[in-house]
Amino acid sequence: YGAVVNHSNFDDIVIPCIQGGLAVHIWGPPAVGKSARVYALADLIDHDVIEVRLAQMDALDSRGIPFKGEDGMTHYAAPSWLPAADCGPTILFFDEWSQAHPTVQNPMSQLVFERVLGDYQLPDNVVVVLASNRASDRAGANKMMSNIASRLVHVELVPEVAQWIDWARDNDLDQRVVDFVNFRRDYFYKFDPKST
Repeated sequence: YGAVVNHSNFDDIVIPCIQGGLAVHIWGPPAVGKSARVYALADLIDHDVIEVRLAQMDALDSRGIPFKGEDGMTHYAAPSWLPAADCGPTILFFDEWSQAHPTVQNPMSQLVFERVLGDYQLPDNVVVVLASNRASDRAGANKMMSNIASRLVHVELVPEVAQWIDWARDNDLDQRVVDFVNFRRDYFYKFDPKST
């Protein structure tokens, strides 16, 4: 799934990718903070976030509704969630990418890699970040198509208890919770994809 990152070095690895104009895909099991990391990163680099839950879309939602233009040709009404031409610095965040059907991933990949979708052009100050659960997590993720996977920078977000304890103390979480996690580190993150 790519380079293993954690919450403490996430920004150091992902920010240079974003500044270099590379699309980043964040992998990880459920509830490790993938989406939260994107929002925290956006605050850090002073970007807005437009979050699109790709798993909740169908192919028509992704491209827009077709209409006959004055030129007699078919055009597509750009979906309202697309960043406006005059938007400020923005992260276009496709969450649950791999949970989406391939008929949704394909048109969205044109937006991610070619920065166009039909007649729509993605503004230059918009960067793209994707996130997904891994197929092994049994969270409804589809295998990513190789033509898409080969054009992304992949990182896998892995939770680490020592970092969480430091974060919890810095953010004034209830000391009883912090003490419990510190005492029973084996309970910090228990996810078994085979469990019912």
